[in-house]
Amino acid sequence: MSDQYKGAIFEIIVRKLLLKNEYEPCKADYEQVDDEGRVRGRGEWHQIDAFGRWKYTIPFVYPIRLLCEAKCWNIPVGLPAVRNFVGVVKDIAENYFVEDNQDIDKRMFSKRHTDCGAIFSVSGFTYPAQRYAYAQGIFLVSYESNPIVDELRRKIYDMSRFVRLGINKKEFSEWFEIFWSRGDSHIDDYVTDRDAFSDNLRMLRSKVSDIRTSVIGIASGVYPLHLLSYQDLPYVSFMDTDEILFRTTYRRTERGGHYFEIFPSDFQDVKFYFTVPEVILSKYRDSMKRFKMEFLKWIDIPITVKRIRRIFRFELDTEWMRSLW
Repeated sequence: MSDQYKGAIFEIIVRKLLLKNEYEPCKADYEQVDDEGRVRGRGEWHQIDAFGRWKYTIPFVYPIRLLCEAKCWNIPVGLPAVRNFVGVVKDIAENYFVEDNQDIDKRMFSKRHTDCGAIFSVSGFTYPAQRYAYAQGIFLVSYESNPIVDELRRKIYDMSRFVRLGINKKEFSEWFEIFWSRGDSHIDDYVTDRDAFSDNLRMLRSKVSDIRTSVIGIASGVYPLHLLSYQDLPYVSFMDTDEILFRTTYRRTERGGHYFEIFPSDFQDVKFYFTVPEVILSKYRDSMKRFKMEFLKWIDIPITVKRIRRIFRFELDTEWMRSLW
């Protein structure tokens, strides 16, 4: 039963991380979004774990609205969950039509989005789930073995043990979001040990607050990577340029997991972390060098610095790469 409460807590953390990356909450208008956090599809309203409209706009593309599922499971996310989400995203993306004799005005344009689906998972994804998601255009953000998210996951697991069983997930989620922000006198209605739960929440909030960088970059113009760090991007390196060289290290964990650590060539103490889905990495299992040279040739990072919108590029330090072989 605690799985649903872990999921509710993780959903809020995903929303916090998206806010750091300039995904604005979509306000309720009761046409596309209601006050219960549901998004309207062509056939039904759908409960979405996290969603937001990206602040940036791109020519010939409607404003991007990211629709997210957040999974805090003990096992990798499998094919059924991805298959269900594909249907949800498809139904929402098809909810744009014009009635007979209806004028297409500014208001209609302002409500149109390019809906993109992504599933965030602390435990990765099964191989069939990854293949199906790729075929259906659903992006998978794996945090499996990510050292920063692992710390958050442990706190989530600790907190979920103190939630009273039998509470509806939606009710708990609504209460927890309020409690996260300002505390709530009804804590005893939801948890069995207020002190233990509150202590864990304080530590969890502190760790989320300590994440100085949460940006979704694009690897080689193809695949989104969620870069996380307790340090700021080295903005001084981008004073007179939009491009800096970076190096990357592939790390294996004791439990057989993996993650990547990247750092600017000139600021090697500034480290960022991300994980790549196994279905992509497996294609390069025989050569990590080839994976880095092809998949991580560059990483573009849209970001706002001092109210100026920019796109930073981390470009792989190929001279450093050659020196390793």
